Amino acid sequence: MTADTPYQWLSHVVAADPQRSCLVDGANVLSYADVRTRVDARAAAIRGGIEAWRIVPVEVAIDVDSVIEILAIQKAGGVPFPYIERVPKIPTLSAPDVAVCVETSGSSGTRKIVPLTFENLRASVDASRRRLGTGEDDRWLVCLPLDHVGGLSIIWRTLDAGGTAIVVPFDPGGADIERLEPTIASMVPTMVHRLMGNNPGALASIGAVLVGGAALGLPLRERCVGAGVQLVPTYGLTEAGSQVATAARGMSKTSEGWVGTALDTMEVLIVGFDHEPVRSGHTGLIAIEGPAVFNGYLGEEHRQRRFVTSDLGRLDTEGSLYVEGRIDDVILSGGENVSLGRVAEFIKGLDGVDDVCVVGVEDAEWGTVGAVMVVCDGGLESIEAMVERNLRGFERPKRWLQRETIPRLTNGKHDLVAVRAAFEEESWT
Repeated sequence: MTADTPYQWLSHVVAADPQRSCLVDGANVLSYADVRTRVDARAAAIRGGIEAWRIVPVEVAIDVDSVIEILAIQKAGGVPFPYIERVPKIPTLSAPDVAVCVETSGSSGTRKIVPLTFENLRASVDASRRRLGTGEDDRWLVCLPLDHVGGLSIIWRTLDAGGTAIVVPFDPGGADIERLEPTIASMVPTMVHRLMGNNPGALASIGAVLVGGAALGLPLRERCVGAGVQLVPTYGLTEAGSQVATAARGMSKTSEGWVGTALDTMEVLIVGFDHEPVRSGHTGLIAIEGPAVFNGYLGEEHRQRRFVTSDLGRLDTEGSLYVEGRIDDVILSGGENVSLGRVAEFIKGLDGVDDVCVVGVEDAEWGTVGAVMVVCDGGLESIEAMVERNLRGFERPKRWLQRETIPRLTNGKHDLVAVRAAFEEESWT
């Protein structure tokens, strides 16, 4: 096994300061020495049943025990594959030199498994810490699920820095933030939206709030800035071990889609559908290279060095990245290209709207139409009227559903498959 592993990062802190706080949950504080003792005991218990580099599915929650189990599987020589509720299908039983397997979100219906090596983790952690300046005094709130790279990456960064990870499920009321006093947090926009509605003071008390995983709309961004929230827009993906581009702490732009510049070991470029680079300022597919980028999906051939994503974006002359949605976020309706993400951001900014998801669904007349599922106060009439007045005819969604909640994946993103299925179950004329 590669020497430079999360267990080794843990052990380095134990050697220097064994009683330093490592993992915190709602009731307990575990020191680095406590965590290593528990990891050692659990690894000894399971080692006999794990072959070298064997992929080990492990059901996780947002809690300290799940962190211990993941570290123990690694120390025992296995490859943890964390999941929530649904046991993943594995195309191969082993993954040599791999630190962890993570399933992509599958929000568009295609699920793939990303094997990340210890070298990938090392590169990702180093680049993130250099950009954010995190250290042993930081207390990072882990409220993102541990079956996705957004939550896992916080554990790796914390162990390497010798800091504290506060591992608790998301509390929309902000009481955990007030009680546990994190200095930094990672959230998706929906979490930020709920805290801004319930307890903006708690959100503003955090020294830095990384926001990624979905578009952070300008209305929400401006509300946060007005409330003193220290937002740090970021763009990342599972295939890169998490962060790709992130704003520097204390730097802010009120520009739609802005996520700062690429991390220092990550090369970001914009390419066309032919995968050739496009000119600065032009929109295309976001492509990435660097030591944190994976080598290929589990069970498939290794990829080329450059990984071309399904995300649309552009680079300005200063190297800042602007994320503009996904390929599957654009539909052709009545011969016109419609950005569903832009439509969703407009609706999300309207008074009384708590949550919204816009998808494309098949239509006999238009080919494809926009379909809106919305959580809002009152009825849909006022929202539809604002859409009628402010969006162009071809942009206006043709189908609407009002719901109390919108289906979500465990990582907080909308479950687009479930949303589309809800529209397919309805009769439309």
